[in-house]
Amino acid sequence: MAKNNQNQEFPASCPVCRKVLSRKDVFPVFEAYTKILLHFSCPSCQTSALLTVVGGMQGTIGMGMVTDLDRAEIAEKFFGRSVSADEVIDAYQMMNNSKCIDFEDSFRN
Repeated sequence: MAKNNQNQEFPASCPVCRKVLSRKDVFPVFEAYTKILLHFSCPSCQTSALLTVVGGMQGTIGMGMVTDLDRAEIAEKFFGRSVSADEVIDAYQMMNNSKCIDFEDSFRN
């Protein structure tokens, strides 16, 4: 079996500039039995993204999204304090009272 090489190409590319990433550009934030959350920063265009990969009986599924958070911020947000129910209610009330979004209409059929 081949050794892990930090400069070895990673089987992913930047969603913005399409440059192939190397293993040193990718930071594992969380790993569990069949899932992993990765953060990467493209050295070419400086784009950062989160990538979730989940393995299952039917195969492997990956989903990513571009973010403005760096590695330290991702770890802080992921392992930091949970949002309380009161904070969720406060956010709902703030958005509902701001009149920028008809929040209640968004949930009507």
